[in-house]
Amino acid sequence: MERLIAALWSANAAAGYAALDRLLEMSRKSDAVYACMDEFFARLGCGSSYVRIRALALIVANAPWDAAGHIDRRIGEILSHLRDPRPVTARRLIQDLPALVRAKPALRGAVLEALRAGAAPFYAPSMRPLVAADMEKALRAIEAEA
Repeated sequence: MERLIAALWSANAAAGYAALDRLLEMSRKSDAVYACMDEFFARLGCGSSYVRIRALALIVANAPWDAAGHIDRRIGEILSHLRDPRPVTARRLIQDLPALVRAKPALRGAVLEALRAGAAPFYAPSMRPLVAADMEKALRAIEAEA
């Protein structure tokens, strides 16, 4: 596990994403990766958008195992990345939010409110339609599961 976590934060994009894929797979099957949640949260402030994307993806993937409520207590911090400086980070999070709500239904209201508040105007005109479309798709998916 230590090697995977070290590779996850690697500047080598291929190594980082290979580690992410493996950790996501492990997260789907068991709570083995959940022990690293504090580290994932610590990486949300990293200057690298790639690191933030990986941390957010693993936080969401481990939501089913979050009986301790780490995600519930820090949902504001997670949702702040809907206005991440890099639209690619926001888009990945937006796409993952329906899975977060499935795993943590109590967060549905906070997630819907954040999505409805929108983030598209925050981004350059070329990215706004993409972010807005992602948000609309996530909203529809979450509302359909009610």
